[in-house]
Amino acid sequence: MGEEANVRKNNIANGVKISVVDMARTVPDGSPKKYQISDPVKAKGAIPQPYLTMFASELLGTALLMFLGCMGCIKNYDEPTPTHHYGGLTFGLTVMLVIQILGHISGAHLNPAVTLATVFFGMVKPLMAVVYIIAQFVGATLGYGLLKVLVSDKYANEGFCMTTIDPHLTVVQGLGVEIVITTVLILICCAVWDKRNETKADSVPLRFGFAIAAISMAAGPLTGASMNTARSFAPLVFGGSWTDQWVFWVGPNVAALIGCALYKFLFSDPDDGSKRESIFLDDVPPQSADKFPRTRCYFPQSKTTSSQVHPSVAVAVNNILKMLDTQFSSQNGAGAPGISFIVAPPGAVTPEQNKWVAHEPPRQEGKKIQVGDNLTTMDRVVICASEICATAILVFLGCAGCINFGIPPNHLQICLTFGLAVMVSVQCFGHISGSHINPLVTVAAATLGNIPLIQVPIYFVGQMLGALSGFGLVKLATPTEYFETNSTVGLCSPALHEGVTPFQGLLIEFLISLMLTLVCCGVWDCRNNTKHDSVPLRFGLAIAVLALSGGPYTGGNMNPARSFAPALINGDWDNHWIYWVGPLSASFIGALFYRFLFGKEPVEEEQGNVAETIALNDKA
Repeated sequence: MGEEANVRKNNIANGVKISVVDMARTVPDGSPKKYQISDPVKAKGAIPQPYLTMFASELLGTALLMFLGCMGCIKNYDEPTPTHHYGGLTFGLTVMLVIQILGHISGAHLNPAVTLATVFFGMVKPLMAVVYIIAQFVGATLGYGLLKVLVSDKYANEGFCMTTIDPHLTVVQGLGVEIVITTVLILICCAVWDKRNETKADSVPLRFGFAIAAISMAAGPLTGASMNTARSFAPLVFGGSWTDQWVFWVGPNVAALIGCALYKFLFSDPDDGSKRESIFLDDVPPQSADKFPRTRCYFPQSKTTSSQVHPSVAVAVNNILKMLDTQFSSQNGAGAPGISFIVAPPGAVTPEQNKWVAHEPPRQEGKKIQVGDNLTTMDRVVICASEICATAILVFLGCAGCINFGIPPNHLQICLTFGLAVMVSVQCFGHISGSHINPLVTVAAATLGNIPLIQVPIYFVGQMLGALSGFGLVKLATPTEYFETNSTVGLCSPALHEGVTPFQGLLIEFLISLMLTLVCCGVWDCRNNTKHDSVPLRFGLAIAVLALSGGPYTGGNMNPARSFAPALINGDWDNHWIYWVGPLSASFIGALFYRFLFGKEPVEEEQGNVAETIALNDKA
C-alpha cells in the first residue's frame, strides 16, 4: 500500500492527469490499470443515454433508411426503368443522411450486423444490443409500411424492394456474396472504431454513404446487396416471398463475426490495450475520452519546487477516495466515474475550478428561444445580403440544370444539380449568415434557439429576393424557345404528379422536409461541434437524396422560396399552398421533436472547444 501511495504522490508531483479510480488502483510498477465505460446507461461517469432514446433513434433511423431507400427504387413514373445504380446511390446517400441526423445520438447502426459487430468488438453490452436490434426491425417495418401506404400498387407492387438472389446464381453463391460484401462493410466499421482514426470523424457520414453505394452498385444485380437483415425483413411482412430468404439472415450476421475477428486479430493496434468508445457507430456518443463531460479537479502545484506536493492535494485525494468507497464500491472497478484531477502551475487555478462536485452532467432540453439580439443595422444588412446571394446561386444553378437544350436532363441529373448547388451556396456563405437559403432552415434555427426571432424576417426577405433574382437571371440568360416547356407548368415550377392527390403531395412534402429539418438539427447539435469541415458536401448530398426520393411525387422542393420564384414568374399557382404548409410545418414540428427527444445543451468544456462556425447557422 505504501508503494502505491508513493506512485500516486509522484504522479501528482509530476503533473500527471489520471482518473481517480485508476489512481486508487495503481499497480506497483506505476502503470495504471485501465477500466472501460462500456454501457452509457449504467456507467456513472458516462453521459446518460436512456434505453428509450437509443430505441427511438434506431427506430427512426431504420425507418428513414427503408422509406427513402426503397422510394428511390420505384420504377420511375415518367422515365424509362432506372438502372440499379439509382437504387444503390439512393440507399448510400440515405445512409449518409441518417448518420448525419442520428450518428451522434445512438450511432445510427441501422443494421443488426453492425450492432452485433459492436458486441463482438466489446463496445456495446448485449442488453443494449437487443434494444438496438428490436428497434431496427420495428423501424424497417414502419418505414416500408408508410411507403406502401403512400405509393399505389402500380408502382410498388407485392415484393417491391425485396432482396432476391439472381436466378443465374445458386443459393450457396448468393450466400457467399452476402458474406463477402457484409464483411467488407464490417471492416469499414472496425476501421472507423479504430483509435488510430479517432481524429478523422468529420467525413464519416460521407465515407459510409459512398461505401454503401459502391457495394450496392457492384453486388446489387447479384443478391440485391442487402447486408442488413432488417432491411430484407420488412418487405416480407407485406407479402413478399420467403424463398431463400434465410441467406439474408445467415450471411450478414456471420459476416459480422468474421469481419470483427479479422480486424481484431490481424489489424488491431498492439499499443492500444484498452477498449474504447466508438466515434460514430457505438452507443456511446462520438467523443474521445478526453472530451467526455466530466467534473475536473484542479489542484495548484507547490510554488517552491515541482517535486513538492501541495498540502491541499492530500486532503482532496483523501476526500475523493472516501467518496469513491461509498459511491462506487458496488461497481468493482467497472465504469470509471467522470472525475479527474489536474495539477496546474501556480496562479493557473481559479477558486471556481478548485471546487469539485461529483455529479452526473444533467441532460438539458436545449437553448432558450431568443427574441432580440445586439446586432447593428449593418450586421442585419450583411445577413440579408448573404441570404440574397446564397439563394440566388441555388435557384440559378438548380433551375438552369433543368433546361432542355435538345437532350432532356434526367431525374438523377436534376437532383444532383440542386444538391451540389446547395453545397456551393453553403460553402460560399455558411460562415457569414449560415446560408439558410430556405425558410424551413430559418424556422428550425429559431425553434432551436440558434437565432433570435427578430432575425427571422431578415432571413425570409433575403431568401425571397434571392430566389426571384436567381430565377430572373435564368430567364434573362435563356433563349425563349428553351425557357418555355411543353408541359402544363413552366420551367422549374413546382407541380404534383398527375397520379398524386393534394393530400398525398402535402404528406410527401411534409415528410421529406421533416427529414431535412432533422439533418439541420444534427449539424447544429453540440456533439458535432468538431465535425463541420465537410458540412457543405454532406448537406448538398442530403438534398440530392431527398429530391431523388420525393421528386417524382411533388418535385421534392422542400423550400418555399425556391418554389415561390418560378410560380410567380411563370404564373403557376395550382396547389402552391402545399409547398408552404408542408415544409414550414415540418420544420417547426421536426425542430421541436429533436429538441425535446434528442436535444442536449453543451456543457461548459464543450462550449469552449468549438473549432469553427457551424455552417447553416450563424449562431453556434
